[in-house]
Amino acid sequence: MSGSRRKSERVALSAEVTFRRAGVSSYRVKVYDASPEGCRAEFVERPGIGEVIWVKFDGLDALEAKVRWIVGFEV
Repeated sequence: MSGSRRKSERVALSAEVTFRRAGVSSYRVKVYDASPEGCRAEFVERPGIGEVIWVKFDGLDALEAKVRWIVGFEV
């Protein structure tokens, strides 16, 4: 998302995390970058803009997040 108004730079990474949507079983997805304000991930089942999801990096507690943008299968 070049040209966007970011609060901080994103750090490139290649990882798998657990994502969960309300009322849906969790599943693993790829994450491509992250910052204190968000991350870019590839979804199997596309969520909606504004949808609340939970992101869990291995070894850490799940973080509640809100979908802010969608491009193809990346959010």
